[in-house]
Amino acid sequence: WYLAYLFFVFFLAPKINLQETLSLPHLVSKIFGHKTARISAFLSFIDAIPIVYLTSLAILVQIIFGGNLYIISLALGFFIVCYSIYGGFRALMYVDIVQFVLINIGLLLVMVFSFYTYGNPFNLVLPPHYFTVSGTEGYLSLFSWALVALSVIIDPAFHHRIYAVGNLKTTQKSILICIFFWVFFDLSITFIGLYAKSLLPEIHPNESFLTYSLQVVPQGLRGFVLAGVLATILSAVDTHLFVAANTISEYFFNSFIKHKVKRHYFSLFFVAFLAASIGFFFKNQI
Repeated sequence: WYLAYLFFVFFLAPKINLQETLSLPHLVSKIFGHKTARISAFLSFIDAIPIVYLTSLAILVQIIFGGNLYIISLALGFFIVCYSIYGGFRALMYVDIVQFVLINIGLLLVMVFSFYTYGNPFNLVLPPHYFTVSGTEGYLSLFSWALVALSVIIDPAFHHRIYAVGNLKTTQKSILICIFFWVFFDLSITFIGLYAKSLLPEIHPNESFLTYSLQVVPQGLRGFVLAGVLATILSAVDTHLFVAANTISEYFFNSFIKHKVKRHYFSLFFVAFLAASIGFFFKNQI
């Protein structure tokens, strides 16, 4: 994944006029024309709809507070739309900063207390394949995941953020800084998984991170862990919601809603309602 990001910003981005490009469909439109751009916009919209993220966030809120899952999904979608409308893309940036801090505080707390309580993760009692590069999957499986990583090149959310910067040098510096924190995030999740597997071997993998984290972190600090988990999902929800709404607004709703601001507002509510409805219908598969 890191190599895919570096390949994009250092080899592909210099060939693109970042200041005059707004999104992936816009880039396609400049190269291949408007009809092809509409196809790209449709595929980008399908990719960006935050169905899984919004439903996952609603399920987590339901576990904590109870209530009807569909109503929670709609309420969360409405809440995200409201602050997106109030502050626009700038509001998302400020919210992302808060989410970034909460995510890293939560992970840091779990890692510190895990190491303090149980010691070096490499000394845990686990089968040897847990400490090998390929595990039980083999190198062909690793290569497959490496190919999946190249999907970042056509990720509409990634393109949207890159073009919002508009400056190549700033973009490249930002990606290098991001990679540092992505490495910390990925290593932390991996090590926490090792701790959870060693100490809670019978627990389902989907429940291991949250269950173990709430056990190892002292009671007075557990709220930071929950806030970090919520922030992780919420950061994906608002980003993809904004991108999906922007895409459908500019390439599909523009034919019958001429006022640009009203069209964008309508698109935000439409995507939130669509994501909540589809997610509720397929909630057992999420």
